[in-house]
Amino acid sequence: MHIYDDVVDKCHLEDLYKTLTQRNGWYLSRSSNKDQKGKDCGFPGFFVSPLDPLFPRFLDILDRLRRLHHDRTNEEMPSHVHRLDVVAKQPNVKTRFHHDVLPKNDPDEEAYTIVGMLTPEWDKSWGGDFVVEKPVGCSSIHKIVTYKPGRFIIIKSTQRHNGMGPNQIIPYWRMVVNYVLKEPREC
Repeated sequence: MHIYDDVVDKCHLEDLYKTLTQRNGWYLSRSSNKDQKGKDCGFPGFFVSPLDPLFPRFLDILDRLRRLHHDRTNEEMPSHVHRLDVVAKQPNVKTRFHHDVLPKNDPDEEAYTIVGMLTPEWDKSWGGDFVVEKPVGCSSIHKIVTYKPGRFIIIKSTQRHNGMGPNQIIPYWRMVVNYVLKEPREC
């Protein structure tokens, strides 16, 4: 897991948050798990397609993050944006651990999930942590990452994780962008 702070500054976060909250096209039944759809555990979200006017803006953020990551680790991430979506969570939303790409028997397939925290103001007491499950022997431990505006987290897409909602009523949505990067399959 890699954590990068201040990838997007406060001024740009405020503008992006306003743009996102005023746009059409949100759907209310977004879920981390397919079996949750339509139940009491949905939350608003929308997919950002390459045709969406916001797509270039999110690609600029991704390019900045790629440079930061390469400078720190000398690693290259997959070039293809497999999925790009934005989700917003309300207080006490029910969420579950999930992986964005199911673990495969092919160890060469690399896919990365990037979670970027887009809410421009946040008080630590509001909760909203991002939790990553790390297998340790026959059990697992949870690495908790505090929600912080402008913070981006990179994990392998096969790692189970969970973005928690706020633990109380707050003046903002807990909003994140999710990128899933993986190389396209050859035919």
